[in-house]
Amino acid sequence: MYADDPHHPHCHIRFAGEEMMVDIISLEVIEGSLPKGIERKALDWCKSNQPFLELKWKELHAGRI
Repeated sequence: MYADDPHHPHCHIRFAGEEMMVDIISLEVIEGSLPKGIERKALDWCKSNQPFLELKWKELHAGRI
């Protein structure tokens, strides 16, 4: 997550020089991709940590949402 990122709530996930963006609310990949096994693990992590990700997005963008 980046404070100056104007997109809707999402996180960036990087692995081995590849990157994808995941919507924090829908948990859908909105840009990029990772190797399938890694992508699945990353999406599972996002799902398990969704409340935490939403909280951190709100904290990071306080006053900008």
